[in-house]
Amino acid sequence: MAQGVTGVLTRNLVPGESVYGEKRISVEEGDTSIEYRAWNPFRSKLAAAILGGIDRIHIRPGAKVLYLGAASGTTVSHVSDIVGQEGVVYAVEFSHRSGRDLLNVAKKRTNVVPVIEDARHPHKYRMLIGQSHGPKIARNYPKNHPRIAQKSPKNHLKK
Repeated sequence: MAQGVTGVLTRNLVPGESVYGEKRISVEEGDTSIEYRAWNPFRSKLAAAILGGIDRIHIRPGAKVLYLGAASGTTVSHVSDIVGQEGVVYAVEFSHRSGRDLLNVAKKRTNVVPVIEDARHPHKYRMLIGQSHGPKIARNYPKNHPRIAQKSPKNHLKK
């Protein structure tokens, strides 16, 4: 993840591919070209928080992330960039319409595991989520469901 002059950039896990029409920037480093994607803070609360100064998002290369309220995968795709090939993003989305878009994102990003299920019922999808290291949670909950924040860690995180 890099902060550029105009915003936040993530190193593209799938060079040459755009997820939502975002700007891509190639940087030459020696004989290698590295592609970054602009992360739009108007389409992602997490990007807006990072741009606003939050520096400890606890999402790092190799991390396992449980992302609730994944929608069509805009933010999930950038989290996928951050965790890299060694990490995994379990992306939970209830809407079948948004879930179709999320599935398309996951086809090209092998570290994204789409889960089309209601985040309020973790017992329905917990078997899909590996428990070995305990995924971190990126909270993007549907409004009026604060109990999800209480239920999900109990079912997914190790102490």
